[in-house]
Amino acid sequence: MIKLVYSNQNEWKDITTVTGSYSRSDNIDSLGQELNFTMAVNPLDSKFSNYEIEIGSKVIMFSDNNPVFRGIVVSASRNG
Repeated sequence: MIKLVYSNQNEWKDITTVTGSYSRSDNIDSLGQELNFTMAVNPLDSKFSNYEIEIGSKVIMFSDNNPVFRGIVVSASRNG
């Protein structure tokens, strides 16, 4: 089971229920990994307003309670 959490200012939040379309890739030349995902955010809906991630936030993806990715948000874009 996949679980995705993020931290900004040392407060961890589980964002698994509002995210999807996960894709991971790596690049041997830069010795780095990349994680992309989509996220439902709506500042006008109280169920989705507290999940907006800022650049610089830490993200950890778990698979069966084992961390498989740790990174920092470096870009974000909005659709719609």
